[in-house]
Amino acid sequence: MSKIKIFAVFAVILAVGIASIVLLTSSSDSGEKTPEAIPPAEMMAAETNDQRVAFLEYFGWKVVIDPTEVAEVEIPSEFDEVYQNYNSIQKQQGMDLETYKGKTVQRYAYLVTNYPDGKTNVFAHLLICDNLIIGGDVSSSELDGFMHGFIKP
Repeated sequence: MSKIKIFAVFAVILAVGIASIVLLTSSSDSGEKTPEAIPPAEMMAAETNDQRVAFLEYFGWKVVIDPTEVAEVEIPSEFDEVYQNYNSIQKQQGMDLETYKGKTVQRYAYLVTNYPDGKTNVFAHLLICDNLIIGGDVSSSELDGFMHGFIKP
């Protein structure tokens, strides 16, 4: 084989390799993150509304910027079955409310605008203690409602 043919074969192999890499990275990266767990510690800060919204955006949720509800809730001193189930959701996403038993925390509710299948009346709830996100969920109180952690289903 001549040097030109060897160079041409090498150039074709290189071009196919580059095209494959571009296709693989562009098809797996649609611009939305699919996180496996809670974000880095610095994203758990919740002193400002921007920080709270950024936390939800980390998981791919688009929300109405202003919370629909801000309330104080008390984490029970003893968990009944309902709270044990709720805390199991928290544990699945790397959080645990056991440490906060008996404490009063803030709950922020944000209307989710991009829930899959066009579902409406879906809210992201953040539980906050000492300006840190300690738990929360994404849920709907509709008749066929649901509740899960922050990671998209």
